Amino acid sequence: MYNIDAGLLGTAMNYYMMRGYKPLSAPMLVDKDIVETTLPEGKKAKQHLDKFYVGSAEQSFYQLVKEGFQPEGSYMMLTPCQRDEIPSERNLEVFLKLELISMDRTAFNIAKDAYDFYTILGSKVKTVVTEGFSCLDLEIGGVEVGSYGARVFNGMVINYGTGLALPRFSQVRFS
Repeated sequence: MYNIDAGLLGTAMNYYMMRGYKPLSAPMLVDKDIVETTLPEGKKAKQHLDKFYVGSAEQSFYQLVKEGFQPEGSYMMLTPCQRDEIPSERNLEVFLKLELISMDRTAFNIAKDAYDFYTILGSKVKTVVTEGFSCLDLEIGGVEVGSYGARVFNGMVINYGTGLALPRFSQVRFS
């Protein structure tokens, strides 16, 4: 139930590479100002020494930019994600996520790539327009499996979204 499917993760990474996303090494710990960039109000990040665990590789990407990385094109990054969540069957405090980041695709294009991936795997995916941080979510069986949006950071529009979140996707894949 809470297993990480390495084969599925490999399939996802190959799929997104074929779609033009370049793998990028991502820090799993970031500075306080970076974690606060995307942290929802009332939530807190878990601290490790003088850094904080990421809630998404979107934060990892901002850390890389802060440290001088000059992004071009589209990327995928894999990190464990720690969230201030009330534990349940679907909400884990720590999970694994393949994040998609793009400088040349919109959030809708990123969501379309993920939608196509899930559909190829045989999942019945629904697109839901949202309010708040993301502009849309993808759902399977009424469970959110990805959020997609855009944010301005250091004067750049950065589009982001979930390529694959595990184990959540495995739990609802055929719902």
